[in-house]
Amino acid sequence: MKNQTMTIVCALDLFFRGISLREVQQHLQSTFGIDVSYVTIHNWIKKYVELVRRYTEELKAITSGRWLADETLIKVGGRQMVLWCLLDAETRQLIAQHISQSRSKEDAIILFKRGKKSSKSPPLEVVTDGLQSYNFALESEFGGKNDIQGSNKRPLHIVGPLVGKINNNKIEAFNGCIKRRLKSMGHLNSAEGAKIFAEGYQLHHNLIREHKALNGRTPGETSGISNEKMNWRELIDKASKD
Repeated sequence: MKNQTMTIVCALDLFFRGISLREVQQHLQSTFGIDVSYVTIHNWIKKYVELVRRYTEELKAITSGRWLADETLIKVGGRQMVLWCLLDAETRQLIAQHISQSRSKEDAIILFKRGKKSSKSPPLEVVTDGLQSYNFALESEFGGKNDIQGSNKRPLHIVGPLVGKINNNKIEAFNGCIKRRLKSMGHLNSAEGAKIFAEGYQLHHNLIREHKALNGRTPGETSGISNEKMNWRELIDKASKD
């Protein structure tokens, strides 16, 4: 990165804020006079998202008692795939993601396994839609009865659609952001590209993007992952020294 630091950081930031690879390419040329192919930009994104992901994957978030789970369809290489997301209701931390070809119970289990690994404590409640795969996954990963009472203390499974304070509006709004971001890209070309995008967007959401609902803080700050808002340059520096 020595001679291209700011160019690479700028490309990463623009891409995850909603600009397509070709538009990033045009911006770098018109603003900095730098001619670089969109393939090179994609390779930068792939390399540094993976570097930062490895650095952050062992960090555990302090989450609230309520997790929100939902899934949405995304287009990858001309076919529909499922993007699963697990969001903390209070800190807005995107706890876990998973991309699959189906809405099976095995896929829901993967989502909750990743959630448990990323959080310091399990939730008291999990809010989902009516997909049965969630119920199987909760039983597999947390055991016990569907009740917060008793020795096993399996999280209470709250099934929507709901009204009032307990609902999935926050994660549905997050999925809306994902849809708008992907619309600006046009499409994802491959499963690998979808994975890179999802991992990078999770880093951007948790550690870089300020949230109005959190009084300008990031989810990473509210969940104890970081002490302050960060940027791609700082994340890459920390990951490189780790």
